[in-house]
Amino acid sequence: MHTSLLKTTTSQRLKRWGHFFTPIRLAMSLMIIIVLSLLFLPPINGLVDDGQYFAILQSNGLRELPNNNDYFHSFVAQYPLLQYFNPKANTFISMLNVPIQMAIFLNKLFYSTHTFDIRFLAAIYCLLFFIAFYFLLKGLTFRMKKSRAYFVSLLAVFLLADSNYALYFNSFYPQALIMILLLYFIAFGMLAYQQTDVRKIWRYYGAQIILSILIALTTVVGSVAMIGLVVSLMGGVIFMKNKSFKLCAIIIISALIPVTMLTYSLFPDNFHQNNVYQAVTMGVLRTAKNPEKALAKMNINPQNEVLRDTRYNQSFAIDSIDSKAMTCDFIDKINYPKITLYYLMHPKALSKMLEIGLKNKNIINIDKANIQEKQSKYSPKKLFRLATVLKGAFLPKKFGFYILFAVILIAIYGIACYRGLKMGSAIYVARFFSKLGLLIVVYTSFIAPIIIAGDSNLARQLLVSSYIFDLLFVIMIADMLRGAIWVSRQKMIFATLKN
Repeated sequence: MHTSLLKTTTSQRLKRWGHFFTPIRLAMSLMIIIVLSLLFLPPINGLVDDGQYFAILQSNGLRELPNNNDYFHSFVAQYPLLQYFNPKANTFISMLNVPIQMAIFLNKLFYSTHTFDIRFLAAIYCLLFFIAFYFLLKGLTFRMKKSRAYFVSLLAVFLLADSNYALYFNSFYPQALIMILLLYFIAFGMLAYQQTDVRKIWRYYGAQIILSILIALTTVVGSVAMIGLVVSLMGGVIFMKNKSFKLCAIIIISALIPVTMLTYSLFPDNFHQNNVYQAVTMGVLRTAKNPEKALAKMNINPQNEVLRDTRYNQSFAIDSIDSKAMTCDFIDKINYPKITLYYLMHPKALSKMLEIGLKNKNIINIDKANIQEKQSKYSPKKLFRLATVLKGAFLPKKFGFYILFAVILIAIYGIACYRGLKMGSAIYVARFFSKLGLLIVVYTSFIAPIIIAGDSNLARQLLVSSYIFDLLFVIMIADMLRGAIWVSRQKMIFATLKN
């Protein structure tokens, strides 16, 4: 009797617990606790400036700490605010300036008019991220059994709450904003094709188009991702039946390409020079069997082979970076079409660079980088990074694995697309293009950094590729558990939808 009563009481408590902590609520709670503890509770965690902050800081009325020998070795949470006229204001044009300026406004309002605390920027990023994550969970758990929804939600937390991603919120790197915008894009894409109301579909789809523009306006990496985003948006064009809506979508999507090209022209020249220099010295020259011959094919003086493995503005470079020999005879003769053509004509060289990239993909070397404030006495090894460790340990370091993943994903959604077409439902065609576009983002975001800047800072440059890969994995698992892969006539809930 006592045992039966105990079982009944336990069952009732579990039901009440399950009613309150739904899969989405539980996942959101865990995500908030993990991320906020990483970024705001002592010790404060963040990323070190690797030399990329200068233009961003100057453009936003901030500056580096003067006479700080540990600035490039330890995470810095506070930066002086310029008090007088800023001659370099608005020299760095990017969507990144918007959240930074919002953070500076809040900082002045609640903290100080002389010192900026980067945690105000992290707070804005966290708020945007948590909202995006909520929409993602809604899409992942749509019409899914509760037990399976718990599994998918916790898997999403496990992968996305990892410090490999979260620490970027306590930094000025554009990858933080790109990850958030891409998360919204993916979540809205999932939700759009789960609606039965045409107005809601257009609401989510229109938001995706706006997000694509914002991503392109953030950084070069964002503009590179536009190819895949356009393919992903093409699914919506196929899905629409209303000719006016379809024509409007086609015109807007077509305009995204010139917008992207315009965006690239807005980025500061010093970033371009930095990138093309290292694309050759730490890319082409690093993999070439005959460096002199490789440079000659690119119409560059073969004597510049001595610059192999050097970085832009390196103090012990062979000559000043501003000298005529460096600018006119080397940097000015480098362009991305030349580098792309080189890799196309030398696939083995590209393969070597991909292998170097895979050693950096999904890995943040916390053990060798001080990601906490200098005065912190805590060890960075206690950070939440199990997902990163597991991926670094078990994911193959061969590019063939990622090609195999692409084949599997295309086969799974391709079969669903084919069966959907046979049964008269365009929703599965749209879903196929959505996943195909994201897959393209994975590979363009993986290969483009190699072409743009060689293997310099690959762990940071490949972050977007790793992020989308994790999201695609979670989405594919969710679709399998929901039974949305193998299309049957009984599941054609959108077959009669008229838009």
